[in-house]
Amino acid sequence: MVWVFFHFIAILSLFRLGFFLYFYAEMGQLPLDQILRSFLIGFRFDARLTALIMLPYLLLTAVPLFRSIKFWKGYWVMCFSCILILYSADLAFYAYLNTRLDATIIGLAKNTAISLNMLWESYPLIWGSVFLVSLIYIFRKSIYKLYYTVPDQKLSARRTVIFQLLSIFIILSIAYGKFSRYPFRWSDAFYSTNQSANQLAINPVLYFLNTYTRVDESFNLEKVREFYPVMAEFLGVNNSDKEALNFSRQFSPNKENNLQPNIVIIILETFPAFKCGLLGNPVKATPHFDTIARESIFFSQFYVPKMSTAATIFSTLTGLPDMAIINKSSTRDPFAIEQDMFINQLEDYAKHFFIGGSANWGDLNGFLKNNIEDIVIHEEGSYTMPETNAWGISDYHLLQEMHETLSMVEPPFTAIALTAGHHRPYTIPQDIHGFDYESYLPEFQNYGFGEDDYYAFTFMDFAVGEYIKAAKTADYFENTLFVIYGDHGSHGSHLNLTHGDLSLHPYHVPLAMYGPGLGIQPKRHSSIMSEIDLFPTLLSLLNISHHNASLGRDILDQEMSISTAFMFSASSQNYALLTSSKYIINSSTNQFQLFDPLDISAEPVQILPDYQTPYLLSLAEGYYETARYLRYLNSRVNLHHRN
Repeated sequence: MVWVFFHFIAILSLFRLGFFLYFYAEMGQLPLDQILRSFLIGFRFDARLTALIMLPYLLLTAVPLFRSIKFWKGYWVMCFSCILILYSADLAFYAYLNTRLDATIIGLAKNTAISLNMLWESYPLIWGSVFLVSLIYIFRKSIYKLYYTVPDQKLSARRTVIFQLLSIFIILSIAYGKFSRYPFRWSDAFYSTNQSANQLAINPVLYFLNTYTRVDESFNLEKVREFYPVMAEFLGVNNSDKEALNFSRQFSPNKENNLQPNIVIIILETFPAFKCGLLGNPVKATPHFDTIARESIFFSQFYVPKMSTAATIFSTLTGLPDMAIINKSSTRDPFAIEQDMFINQLEDYAKHFFIGGSANWGDLNGFLKNNIEDIVIHEEGSYTMPETNAWGISDYHLLQEMHETLSMVEPPFTAIALTAGHHRPYTIPQDIHGFDYESYLPEFQNYGFGEDDYYAFTFMDFAVGEYIKAAKTADYFENTLFVIYGDHGSHGSHLNLTHGDLSLHPYHVPLAMYGPGLGIQPKRHSSIMSEIDLFPTLLSLLNISHHNASLGRDILDQEMSISTAFMFSASSQNYALLTSSKYIINSSTNQFQLFDPLDISAEPVQILPDYQTPYLLSLAEGYYETARYLRYLNSRVNLHHRN
């Protein structure tokens, strides 16, 4: 049924052209190259939808029961009818909300009487229905005609099986959509900071299905307002407004930094604090990081909000705890695709992101390109070195490739590198000069190291050391702040899971801010710090003016009364708040428990509340409610549709 395939492709392409022409006043303003790119991406989505429609036919016609021509004629008509209805709804949805059809329409449909009345008053439903029925009738006639005009070729049983298997392979390849380890995804449509270009590239049927599972990840606006006074005071919002829910504040240094220092951020895969020699691990598996940290501002009590690498990217750039439940990261959430990022305030900076494998992992490609204009993403296929394993090139080669690139980039620049070597299968490339496989001892297991894990961990540390060594020979070194930390920790087989999935050691990672050329003096900072505080802290450290509407704070601010870290578990949906003396955990039954964070016994005992506890409970719940709200604050979906 090749002709049926091309029939649907042609129809979907015409629908996209119709969308472009219907909203030409907006779409016509796009540059020609973006129009062509959006149509090309859209065509690939249309091909995927067509392939998914064809797949049941190819699979089921092998069964005699499903060889009825009448059945498949009805199937094609039903598919076309559903597509036509959804595309029609998409036009109305976009005209109303300026976004393509997504699952929030389900919420609108719940108010059936009001929605129907609005549709009746806003659209020509009778004439529109007549038009749709006419199109369905025309399609039905054309499909029926195909069956009678295209000759039915008789093949031998052997050739029929071969043809069917080959067809299934081709259809699955079209549905996969890429010559890559990761398939073509919804986030590929969000390739630009120009939202009109992204909207033109979307296939509304697939986009609706992609957003369907996310529709229940919402927030409680009443709760946000209830805790707003606590959060506004905690964050230092000067012009607080409970109705407008203003969280914005401005940092203006006494002396602006005219040097425009470069910023290089290296995020290390699974780098728990308990494995760090500087933090007491006797194995001393991190000699290079330890040396760098001793010459840095070293944050010994640094915590990530969630056990997820993609969530770390989200929290680092936005200053928000990632409250996504499904797939554990907001980078994968179509509703959270638009975010306010600190990095965009570095207006004159070149922006680079380095990942050893595919940036399609975690939908990072779309998340970054949609939010950061002119960002250059370095990923698989752009490096000179061969891939080591499924995660791409090794950490050593990744950081060396970054060094070579940054040596040629006109400053100022900011670069983020995401390593992956300390992740199974723990592959280490051969013949790396200077790296020795030191003897692994069985007693290392007592300090959290399996053998393969140990070698991968020490190789990651070696890669960081070699990068800094190379960077010291480059012109950019003297005017660069290097920020090095873990994406998350690990459970540690030798440690007690004191609080289940909110045990502290999986969230506790080391952080070093290293900038000897910038005059940054070494210091060990022991206050509690969260990953969401990263950008507010480093921008303030560098005396760079910026606004901040996130939940992150400048941890070096001398006037800050209390330091905290907020943690969230997507699996249990429990959350916690850590201070220097208390660890507050809220369970899914909305019950709070109070612990001593230094009690790491197998069964820690709850401690008694004191005068400060009611405030901390309010702060913990305020973090939770506000973070869920701010994740969607910049969404193109109207807020009242998310309640």
